[in-house]
Amino acid sequence: MTAGAPKTSVVAPISVVIPVYNAERTLERCLEALLTGDCLPAEIVLVDNRSSDEGPEIMGRYAADSRVRIRVEFEPEQGSAAARNRGWRVATQPWVAFLDADCIPDPDWLRALRDRLGSNGTALAGDIRARAPHSLVEKLLAITTTQPSRETVYRSFTLIRGGMPTGNFALPRQMLEELGGLDNGFLIGHDHDLCARLYRAGYRIRFLREAVVRHQNRATWRGMLRQSWGYGEAHAHLLRVHFRRYWLLQIPRKCW
Repeated sequence: MTAGAPKTSVVAPISVVIPVYNAERTLERCLEALLTGDCLPAEIVLVDNRSSDEGPEIMGRYAADSRVRIRVEFEPEQGSAAARNRGWRVATQPWVAFLDADCIPDPDWLRALRDRLGSNGTALAGDIRARAPHSLVEKLLAITTTQPSRETVYRSFTLIRGGMPTGNFALPRQMLEELGGLDNGFLIGHDHDLCARLYRAGYRIRFLREAVVRHQNRATWRGMLRQSWGYGEAHAHLLRVHFRRYWLLQIPRKCW
């Protein structure tokens, strides 16, 4: 852990909420990148979601860091939706930015979000790019994971468009209060469900190409298959919750 004063006095009125579950492999890099960026958050809320590794010890060390106010919470209900809900409900800032513990923000990540905070009625979704892959599985996930190629404003959820991951997502705390937060019933897919409910409430989501974090993809076949299975279950749940009737046929590069 690097001690000392921050490089800049620029502070954004944002609470960065990070759910943590067995993230010892990436958590320290995530926090160091966040704390040495060219714009600092007003506070960081770390939520331990019943980790069984060294993650809680890492969180404890950073809680004493003098660069930014860092709060450590514990959420016993399993699932990142429950952890994020615990985090934003104790947050003190008018804006909440969700960041995953396996994502490393670029130095100007928070500044890019801060520069767009004035967008009325609009949540902000940043770009999630794969970190440099090492294993074959990481390479496969890096080339199959896609996000928009330019800044885009979304106003509706169609299952294949308009859903943004909460690994890099910012919105006013007031929006979360209005919607009652994320749905803990989604172990995976709560991010797309949140987007669908935002649209239904009359809000928009702006995708920002310049607000970049680097995601550490699954490195093993087992991890990739478990993740893919979870995504499949989430899509089925999203269909049941948000669509009365919906036909979807998808093959590589084509969707009807």
